[in-house]
Amino acid sequence: MIGIKGIGGGGKTTLARAIFDHISIWFEGKSFVENVREVSKGSGLKELQKQILLDVLNDKSIVENISDGKNRMKNLMRGKKVLVVLDDVDHINQLEALAGDITWFKPGSRIIITTRDEQVLVAHGVHSYNIHDVSLLSHEEANCLFSRYALMRVIPNQGYEELSRKVVNYAAGLPLTIKVLGSHLCGRSEREWEDALERLKTIPLKETLEILELSYNGLENDQKEIFLDVVCILKGEMKDEAIRILESCGFRAHIGLSVLEQKSLITVSSTDGLRFHDHIEEMGWNIVRRLHPHEPSRHNRLWIKEEIEDILVNELGTEATRSIRLNDAVLHTKIIMKGLRKMKELRFLFVNPRYKTWEHHGVHQYLPDTLQSLNWRGYPYIYLPKSFQANKLVNLEMVGGKISELWEGSERKVLNKLRFLDLTCSKLSTLDLSMTPHLEKLNLLGCYKFSELQMSVACPKLKFVNLYGSMVRNFNLGLTPNLETLGLLGCKEFVKLHVPVKCPNLKFLHLAYSKMSNLNLGMIPHLEELQFSGAGGFVELLMPVECPNLKSLNLNGSMVSNLNLGMTPHLEMLDLSNWTEFVELELPVECKNLKSLNLSGSKVSKLNLGMTPHLEELHLVGCNEFVEFNLPFECRNLKSLNLSGSKVSNLNLGMTPHLETLDLSKCNEFVELYLPVECPNLKSLNLSGSKVGNLNLRMTPHLQTLDLSKCNEFVELHLPVECLSLKFLYLCGSKVSKLNLGMTPHLEELRLEGCNEFVELHLPVECSNFKFLDLRDTKVGNLNLGMTPHLETLNLQGCYCLQKIHAPVGCLKKLVYLNLTGSLRFKHFLIDKRYLYPHFSMAKLELTVESVDICPLHPNNNLPKFQFQCKYAEPVSSWSGNVEKLISFGLCACTNLESFSSSISGLQDLRELTLNGSISEVVPKDLWQIESLEKLILCLKEIKHLPNSICMMKHLKSLELKSCWLLEQLTMDFDRLQCLEELRLTDCIQLRDIPNSVRNMKCLRHLHISYCSQVKELPKENLEPLLSSICGLQHFRELTLEGGIPEVPKDLYRLESLEKLSLRMEELKHLPDSICMMKYLKSLDLSYCRSLQDIPDNICNLKCLENLDLRQCIRVENLPEEFGRLESLKKIYINGTGIRSLPQSIYQLKGLRINGSREELKSCGFESLKEVIPGFNLRWYVEL
Repeated sequence: MIGIKGIGGGGKTTLARAIFDHISIWFEGKSFVENVREVSKGSGLKELQKQILLDVLNDKSIVENISDGKNRMKNLMRGKKVLVVLDDVDHINQLEALAGDITWFKPGSRIIITTRDEQVLVAHGVHSYNIHDVSLLSHEEANCLFSRYALMRVIPNQGYEELSRKVVNYAAGLPLTIKVLGSHLCGRSEREWEDALERLKTIPLKETLEILELSYNGLENDQKEIFLDVVCILKGEMKDEAIRILESCGFRAHIGLSVLEQKSLITVSSTDGLRFHDHIEEMGWNIVRRLHPHEPSRHNRLWIKEEIEDILVNELGTEATRSIRLNDAVLHTKIIMKGLRKMKELRFLFVNPRYKTWEHHGVHQYLPDTLQSLNWRGYPYIYLPKSFQANKLVNLEMVGGKISELWEGSERKVLNKLRFLDLTCSKLSTLDLSMTPHLEKLNLLGCYKFSELQMSVACPKLKFVNLYGSMVRNFNLGLTPNLETLGLLGCKEFVKLHVPVKCPNLKFLHLAYSKMSNLNLGMIPHLEELQFSGAGGFVELLMPVECPNLKSLNLNGSMVSNLNLGMTPHLEMLDLSNWTEFVELELPVECKNLKSLNLSGSKVSKLNLGMTPHLEELHLVGCNEFVEFNLPFECRNLKSLNLSGSKVSNLNLGMTPHLETLDLSKCNEFVELYLPVECPNLKSLNLSGSKVGNLNLRMTPHLQTLDLSKCNEFVELHLPVECLSLKFLYLCGSKVSKLNLGMTPHLEELRLEGCNEFVELHLPVECSNFKFLDLRDTKVGNLNLGMTPHLETLNLQGCYCLQKIHAPVGCLKKLVYLNLTGSLRFKHFLIDKRYLYPHFSMAKLELTVESVDICPLHPNNNLPKFQFQCKYAEPVSSWSGNVEKLISFGLCACTNLESFSSSISGLQDLRELTLNGSISEVVPKDLWQIESLEKLILCLKEIKHLPNSICMMKHLKSLELKSCWLLEQLTMDFDRLQCLEELRLTDCIQLRDIPNSVRNMKCLRHLHISYCSQVKELPKENLEPLLSSICGLQHFRELTLEGGIPEVPKDLYRLESLEKLSLRMEELKHLPDSICMMKYLKSLDLSYCRSLQDIPDNICNLKCLENLDLRQCIRVENLPEEFGRLESLKKIYINGTGIRSLPQSIYQLKGLRINGSREELKSCGFESLKEVIPGFNLRWYVEL
């Protein structure tokens, strides 16, 4: 018998039908019985028996009653191999009537049962391995199914993709919902689809809820209540937490949750807690809300934040409300408490505020006396409300609250029903357990001020105590006879554990980082786990004659001098790591259950594990004296062995077939490894730093990581014929010369840096997962990267023998790091996208070229010899194929200029290009082909003429000619650069002319001319037209004239839009009067105008001026008297001027920052100065 279980509408029937249709031809008789649950009501079971007999045997005789039907089926069907599907079974009596026992049927028969309730299958004896959950549809499957029903095709129509996605997301993989919605939307317009989706946000799909509610209707009344609490209040809670809350509210939670899980209403996850399908949640919400859909105050459960806050603020609470879960609360505590006053039957309250608020006094405090479970995170008061009787309270949780005592002052209310108390991270300092006589669980984790647990009487029901991190100094186990767990981890003041009588129930004892010095376990016979790590003062552990239940013992970092584990036959985990004086381990004669042993950092020199056949983990990290190792004859369970840093020289792992991890790193004396004949599970092998010379890994088919770095004697590696699992291979610093990785298709990372003898690498034909390759300082000559589409890091630094990289366009599209520095072609080449700002959006290339005399690899080659420095950057998310083109013309010094030019001109999406050097031949003739180029910088000392192709660059916005020492003139048709916005001419010492056509460049906004010494010497008849041309640019924004230009154009005022003017002209004596007409000027830089005599009065007309720089204007001694009219001025620099006093009007400019030297500012009358860079005593300023 085979069971298929799952949520209603999840596709169980469809799956069973598909199986039935597919395999029924192999059976002598068949029957598909639908809707067993519905049909079986009344006398329906008899009719279903008749259907099976008719389908399988063609028996049309009358079935008198159910008992008669069972006898007829049992007697007549055992002679045929049959296939029977019983669909939608919900009760054991249905199976007893229709498939009572497997003996009813001939061997080879198959009975398939679909149900929502797993317990029905279990009760009928269906084996657990024959019970299968039906999986909900994946997004792709759901999309396909919906498209078939709604659009009559497999793929959504254009324009319906987003709407289809929203529908599929709403259905959350439930086939029933997909079919119903698909049929409903078929043939409707986009607008109708949108309306239907909006409606679903407030009105659930009726057909789906009706099907799902059948499972709910089959529950007992108390189980229904549990279900509604889970769906509305406890979603995501861990199982233990949910059980605690439900039990506090009076429910039998263990069996209740089990029933809900068996009926496929909920799932219980160890990581996600209680979970359920979105439509199950929708169904539960609908049940709670449907009687009063528009009156939340009459709902018995409240979980929607906006509704809860509205009820509390307006005091609309009623006796109907039983449970409230208020998350992300922003209401003041007083409003919340006041709003609870009318909720006289409230049993569960959960409050989690968005912000912490501290209230020392609770004048308006109130909590309903009916509360059974109270969870208030960050509770803001230092005690519970005085009016709160708490006589029904079972569970109290106030994590991270201000509470420092349960009741105010001398008030002592006994909490007779309290079983669970959690005040984690609160301000509590003491607690009297006589006030909580029935307490079972106490959690005071992180209560760092807690110092005293008062136990004046016995606490017979207390099972769990956690005082992690508190200041408690002692604890008496004599008053807690049923205690199972005691957590005192991190109690740094704890010194004494009193054990006056036997503690037969104590199983878990955590005393890590305490001040205890000794412990006698004689009175704790059933202890299972003892945690004493970090207790540096612990010196003596007295074990009982027998300690049969001890499974875990952690003495990490203690100072115990000897340890006899002779009577711990069930020990599973032993940690004696960082026990620096430990030299010898005495294990029981037989230690059959030991699974994990950690002796790292000890002085153990030998170890005999002959009687530990089930050992899984052994750690001897940093055992510097360890030399000899004896494993059991058979150690079939050993999975992890770490001998890192030991003195072991050889190792025979002959009978460890399940070993997964072996670490022998830093074993400097290790020379030989004997692996099992077959080592099918080995995944990680680390021999780094050892003296191993060769290694045969042909019988390790599942190896994933192999580390042989710094194995200086290693010369040869033998991998399996197929090494399909290998992902990480490290051979750094070895003597390997060749490597063939042809059968490692899943390799991700290969490191061979420092392998000075390495010359040849063969990668797999397909290496689709390969991401990281490091060949630094190897002698590899050629590299084929044709099938590495996901390569991210390629480091070839110092590979001076490298001549060619085969990298077809597209194979480096995921590359984020490439280093070719130190190759014969590239003196420096680094591409690093790892640290680019996310907003970096343009590709830029800077090439510096220099000539070399010879190519060591091709001394007789006649091609020109160049070496490059390359800096290239492009956005992280983009790929243009430029990297492949930059390395496509070879990696030795021999340079074919045509290939080079073609590579540069073929770069895609390049926005900025810089060419540096003393060789003019490297300027590509076809620069215009880089259509995307917006900025071009040429710093070529030997270039005499600009290539004509520059004027064809129709998108160029910025051109900078820097240190082009031999350049005499710009091309005459310069005005063809119609998009040019910025022209910078710096240190072009032979440049004598700038074409007048510059006045036709309507987009030109910024012009910078500095240290072009020949421009200074132009005859006046040539200079004036040039300056006049500049002034004809009406949309100009920025102008810089530096160096020896003797005068400023008189008609400068024509630059109406100018915002920034820099006139660093050493020979400038006077500013033109027209400067006052530049009404939009914001910044005026006159620094280093050492010949400037004064600042004219009319400069005060510059109403928009914000910055004025007069640094090193040594002859300027005064500012205009009406300087205060510069109402927009924010900064002025007077460093190095002759100014020693300021006009009175300047003090009208509030917020003005005056920069100067200490002496200059003090001479102007300022005493309170500020440093521009605090602590450096270099530059100073004052602020008006």
